[in-house]
Amino acid sequence: MDLPVQVISPTTIHTHTVVLLHGRGDHTQDFMSSLYHSRDSRKQSLLESFPSFRWVFPQAQMRACAAFPGQHMTQWFDTRNTADFSEQEDLQAIGLRESVTGLRAVLEREAAVLDGRWDLLV
Repeated sequence: MDLPVQVISPTTIHTHTVVLLHGRGDHTQDFMSSLYHSRDSRKQSLLESFPSFRWVFPQAQMRACAAFPGQHMTQWFDTRNTADFSEQEDLQAIGLRESVTGLRAVLEREAAVLDGRWDLLV
């Protein structure tokens, strides 16, 4: 499975890549905006604090949602109860297999951009 990704490129020489996953029901664009708006104690965004970092945001697929029958939402895997992941945990297996396959491909591509330096990939 080929996951769509959004990328924020570094503003200086590329040294590291960070891959961040959004939460259930969220979207890449909304999650990306937090990098622009969240500030540290120096009033800098993560982008300003780490100008050499490449930021990669994969997008989860729309999946049927067991917690809300008949509805679909973006999620890496389905679960019946987010307070107790052991409840009907067999629901998680299909989405986890697909998502892990897609995420591994994203990580492999990003490591290649870093000349195979997996140690520079977060």
